[in-house]
Amino acid sequence: MPCFTLWSWPEARTGRWKGKLNSILNAGLRLKFEERTPKAFWRGIFNNGGRSWFHSLSVKYPNLVDVQQNTWSGRANAIALTGSEAYTTLEDHCKFKYLLHIEGGSYSSRLKYLLLCGSTVIYDRGNHWDEYWYHLLEHNQNVILFEKRGNEDEFKKLHEFLSKNEDKAKEIGNQGRQLVSHYLSENAISCFWWKILDEYGKLIGYKPTLHPDAIPMEDYLLGR
Repeated sequence: MPCFTLWSWPEARTGRWKGKLNSILNAGLRLKFEERTPKAFWRGIFNNGGRSWFHSLSVKYPNLVDVQQNTWSGRANAIALTGSEAYTTLEDHCKFKYLLHIEGGSYSSRLKYLLLCGSTVIYDRGNHWDEYWYHLLEHNQNVILFEKRGNEDEFKKLHEFLSKNEDKAKEIGNQGRQLVSHYLSENAISCFWWKILDEYGKLIGYKPTLHPDAIPMEDYLLGR
């Protein structure tokens, strides 16, 4: 079933997916690929060894990698308030040619946001957590699948390849952006939900009815 972030993710200050899809897409379209910083970029929390390893690359090769940890000073109603100096908006991620997608404690829902930039997304597969649309990802077509975490030489070779083959890197970024724009639009997600519920409904031997006191799930979760 679709991740909840495909509706809204206010706790991480991203808000409604529909609005964020448009704002990141527009930010990426305003900035030519050739004008972006040629580094592999990532921001977040180091909650596993994989993210820490990429940070070590950032320290050792600052001209190739920019990986920093962002922390929050407080929260209100589960919504993050103030980020540290490392905080970077998702729209500003588009200023970099290469964007790292690194799984967290389980999986990271950030991939769809990164792909919208039109930058080349390097996906560190980690524990291979999948969302329902991940079967559409194709290595060297709309994403780069990097499965050699811990191997500095392989990562440096990948960065060198992308730098020397900018047209290819740009095309991978464009294909990634088109994938998300087409298959993860609000209409496409609603269609997928309809198909899920339609199939599930065939397994139910009674007709469900909405409780008269029912409220939207997001209102309940946010305590509104």
